[in-house]
Amino acid sequence: KVAAMDNPHLVHTILLAQSLLLFTCLFLHSNCETITRDDEKAVLLSLERSWGGSVTVNWSSVIYEDQCNWPGINCTDGFVTGISLTGHGLNNLPAAICSLTKLSHIDLSRNSISGSFPTALYNCSNLRYLDLSYNTLVNSLPSNIDRLSPRLVYLNLASNSLSGNIPSSIGQLKVLTNLYLDANQFNGSYPAEIGNISALRVLRLGDNPFLSGPIYPQFGNLTNLEYLSMSKMNIIGKIPAAMSKANNVMFFDLSGNHLSGSIPSWIWSLKRLVTLQLYANHLSGQINAPIESTNLVEIDVSSNNLSGQIPEDIGQLEELERLFLSNNHFTGSIPDSVALLPKLTNVQLFQNSFEGILPQELGKHSLLFNLETHYNNFSGTLPEGLCSKGALAYISMSANMFSAGLTEVQIQEVNLSGRLPSNWASNLVEIDLSNNKFSGRLPNTIRWLKSLGVLDLSENRFSGPIIPEIEFMNLTFLNLSDNQFSGQIPLLLQNEKFKQSFLSNLGLCSSNHFADYPVCNERHLKNRLLIIFLALGLTSVLLIWLFGLLRIKVLPRRQNENTTTPRWKLTAFHNINFNYQDIICGLADNNLIGSGGSGKVYKICLHNNSYRFVAAKKIVSDRSRSNMLEKHFQAEVEILGSIRHANVVRLLSSMSSTESKVLIYEYMENGSLYQWLHQKDMRNNNEPLSWPRRMSIAIDAARGLCYMHHDCSPPIAHCDVKPSNILLDYEFKAKIADLGLARALAKAGEPESISTMVGSFGYMAPEFGSSRKINEKVDVYSFGVVLLELTTGRFANGGGGYENLAQ
Repeated sequence: KVAAMDNPHLVHTILLAQSLLLFTCLFLHSNCETITRDDEKAVLLSLERSWGGSVTVNWSSVIYEDQCNWPGINCTDGFVTGISLTGHGLNNLPAAICSLTKLSHIDLSRNSISGSFPTALYNCSNLRYLDLSYNTLVNSLPSNIDRLSPRLVYLNLASNSLSGNIPSSIGQLKVLTNLYLDANQFNGSYPAEIGNISALRVLRLGDNPFLSGPIYPQFGNLTNLEYLSMSKMNIIGKIPAAMSKANNVMFFDLSGNHLSGSIPSWIWSLKRLVTLQLYANHLSGQINAPIESTNLVEIDVSSNNLSGQIPEDIGQLEELERLFLSNNHFTGSIPDSVALLPKLTNVQLFQNSFEGILPQELGKHSLLFNLETHYNNFSGTLPEGLCSKGALAYISMSANMFSAGLTEVQIQEVNLSGRLPSNWASNLVEIDLSNNKFSGRLPNTIRWLKSLGVLDLSENRFSGPIIPEIEFMNLTFLNLSDNQFSGQIPLLLQNEKFKQSFLSNLGLCSSNHFADYPVCNERHLKNRLLIIFLALGLTSVLLIWLFGLLRIKVLPRRQNENTTTPRWKLTAFHNINFNYQDIICGLADNNLIGSGGSGKVYKICLHNNSYRFVAAKKIVSDRSRSNMLEKHFQAEVEILGSIRHANVVRLLSSMSSTESKVLIYEYMENGSLYQWLHQKDMRNNNEPLSWPRRMSIAIDAARGLCYMHHDCSPPIAHCDVKPSNILLDYEFKAKIADLGLARALAKAGEPESISTMVGSFGYMAPEFGSSRKINEKVDVYSFGVVLLELTTGRFANGGGGYENLAQ
C-alpha cells in the first residue's frame, strides 16, 4: 500500500479503474430499471389474467397489435402512461400494475375492487392521477398513505366504504390539487393537516359520519381552493374567520351540519362564488353585510334560524337562478328588485314571516317555473305577469292573507275574497282555491284550461249555475262543495265519479235523481237541453253516443268490480303517501296518454299529495300469456324499483292483482323529446329547443344509459332508445323511460337471445336484426341515431331532402 502511494502512476491507474467500475455498475443498474415495450405487453397480459377475464375488451385477442392501441391504454412516446378501465367489473388491483414504470394515470372507477386500500400503489413512483371511486374498498386508510407518489395531483376515493379516521399523513401529499373522499363511511376524524395541501383546488369530504367537531382554521390556508364540499359531516361551532383567506372558492357547501352563529360577512364578499349551500344548519342572525358576490347562481340558506329582511343587494345578482330562503324567520317584504333578475327560475320563500305585496314584476323578466310562498303573511293581489313567460309549472301560496284578483293555484286557507278573474293561465294543471271567500259566477274562460286535471273551489261563496263548459274538460278531480251554486248539474257530470263533487249546494238539481238531488222542473230541463243542442250541434250527438257507450260498457264493469273487488298488493320503492285506491280511480279512458306493447299508460292526479301527478302503466293479464307477463312484471319491478339515478324515470311503486299489474312512475311534465322535435302542438307558442338545451338533453340521456350499462348489476340493456322514450321534466332534464327490453335482462357477460324482434325501425343496430343478441351496443347505436335526430330535427325514417340542416 505504501509502495502504491509512492508511485503516482499506479494511483492514477487505480482511480481510473474504480471510475470505470462505478460507471459500469450504474449502466447495468439503469438497464435493469428500464422496461422494454415487450415487457410492458407482458405486464398488461398478466393484469388481464389477474382480473380473471372480467375485462370487457380481451387484450389477448389483439396480442399482435401495438399495446398502445389496446382499449383502455394510453401511451406517451411509445410507453404505457395511462390505464382507464372504468366500469369493467374488475375485482382487484394487482401489484404488477406498478411494473409499468412510466405509468402516471390510473382510472379504475366504477368497478368492484374490494378489500383495503391497495398499498402496492406505493411502488408507482410516477403516478399523478388515481381514481378508485365507486368501488367497494373498506377499512381505514393506511397511516402511511403519504408513501404514494410525491407527484400525485389527483386522488379520488369517493363512494366506497372506507371507515375510521383520515390519516394526518395525507397532508404530506403537497402537490395534490383534487382530493375526493366523500360518500364513504368515515366515522372517526379528519385531520387539520389537510390545510397544509396549499395546492388544493377541489376538496370533497361530505356525506361521511365523522365525529362531531369544528372546521379547522387551518383550512383557511387553502388559498387556491375553488370547490369545497363538507356537507353532512356532523360539523359544529361557527364558520371560522380564517376561512376568509380561501377567497377563490366558487362552490361552497357546508349544508346538513350543526353550524351555529351568523353567516360571516366575508362569505358575501367572495368575488368568484357561484353556489352557496348552507341549508339545514342552526345558523341565526340577519344578512346585513353588503353582497358583493355578483357571480352567484344559487343561494340556499333554507332550514336555519335566520331572521331580518332580505337585503336589497340580492336584487343586484343578475346571474342568480335559484333563491332558497324557506324554513327561517325572515320578515319584511320582498325587494322589488328581486323580480327584475333576468335569470331567476326557482324561488322558495315558504314558512317564514314575510309580509306585504309580492313584487308586481315577478314572472315578467325571467323564465320562472317554481314559486313557493306558502305559510307567510303576504297580502294583496298576485302579480299580473306571473305566468307571462309560460314557464310556470308549480306554485304554492296557501296560508297567506291575499285578497282579490287571484289568478293562480293552490292558495287554500288564506281568507281570500273577490271574484275569480277571467284571465286564467292556459298551462295550469291544478287549481286549488278552497276555503276562501270567492264569490260570483265561474268565468266561462275556464274552458281554455286544456291541461287542467284538478279543480277544487270548495268552501267559497260562488253562485249561479255551473257553467256547461266544465263537463267537457278532462278533469280527474272536481270539488265544488259548500258553495251557493244553483240550477242543474251538467249532464256528463251526473255519474259516480263526481258524486261527491257538489255537496252542500242547496240550489242544485239533477235530471234523474242523481245522488239524491231533486229533479229539475221540466221547463228548466228543456231549456237546458235546447241550449246544449244549439251550442254544440252535431258534436253533441257524438258526445251523447260516446257517453251512452261509456255507461253501457264501463259503468256495469265498474259496478261488477265494486261487488267483486280484486285484492291489490302495493309495493312502494320510494316514500309515497297514496294508496291503491287513488291509482285505481284514475285508470279511466279520459286519463289515457299512451299505449304500447306492454300496456296502457295513464296520467293520474293525486290530490293533496307530494306527487301531483303520476304515470301508471297498466298491464292486463291474459291467460295465454300469464307466465310471460308475470316474468315481465317481476323483472321490471325488481330492477326498476332499485334504480336511483337522476336521468332514469323513477318507479315509485307497483301494484298487482289476479287480473292486472300496474307500475306507477313519476310523471314528466314536458312530455317526450319526440314531441318537442316533431309535434308543434306540444310546443304551443314556446320557442323550439335551443342548442344549449339540446346539448343538455343529450348529456342527460347519455348519463342515464351509462348508469344502466355500467352501474346496474346485472347491467340493463334498453334496446328501444328513441326520442319518444326520452322524457323531459319541468326543468327539461332528460330521463330514460320505458325500459322495453330491460324486462329481458342479460346476465353480466352472457347476453341472452330473444326470439322476437324488438326495438323500433330506424333505431335498431343492423347486427341486432340478424343476431338478436342483447347487450349495451345496440343502445349505443340507437343513441347515435337519436343524436342525429336531435341535431337535425329530421325523422329517423325520413330519408331524402337536400335542405341546409344548419339553417
